[in-house]
Amino acid sequence: MKLPAVLCLSLVALAACSPSSNNGQEGGQSGKWPPADYKKFESRPPMSVGAELQDPWTLAIDAERWSYRIGKAIEVVGDQPAPELPPARPDDLLVRAHVGQRNAATRLLQLVQLACTRSIAKPADCSSFHPPAWVTSAQAPSPVPSVDELMERNIWFSSSAEQFILPACARATVPAGEPGPCTAE
Repeated sequence: MKLPAVLCLSLVALAACSPSSNNGQEGGQSGKWPPADYKKFESRPPMSVGAELQDPWTLAIDAERWSYRIGKAIEVVGDQPAPELPPARPDDLLVRAHVGQRNAATRLLQLVQLACTRSIAKPADCSSFHPPAWVTSAQAPSPVPSVDELMERNIWFSSSAEQFILPACARATVPAGEPGPCTAE
């Protein structure tokens, strides 16, 4: 599978960023950041770009990061995000990635509905949003996809979710020097 260089670089940047504390902004249904096993991730040796993109821990954290950020965007526009489903086997990183993507997909559909009906997102983004079948059937139980498929799904979020997250989060009032409400980095 060949990825455009820009998309690949943006994924590397997302995977390489170290989350900071949220300064008490964890509340609500949008999850907690950083995940409990982040210290374990920090202590591992560096990887090549290709290995990092397909690393199970990176896949799981990217998926959970999307769910968190989308949940925060939903809160900013005044609604309650759909509750996150917990992974049945939290020690299995591919299961965590799959469940994180299911949670993110459910929340993204909710955010798109809110952002489009409240004229938060651009009309062109609303009319051109056509999610793949796995997004619209995210709540239905399904087997854990392959590592390649999980990676492709995280890439899809990076190219499809920001156009709804950014305008929603731009509506938040943030004190000077504080991180934005939708930041998980």
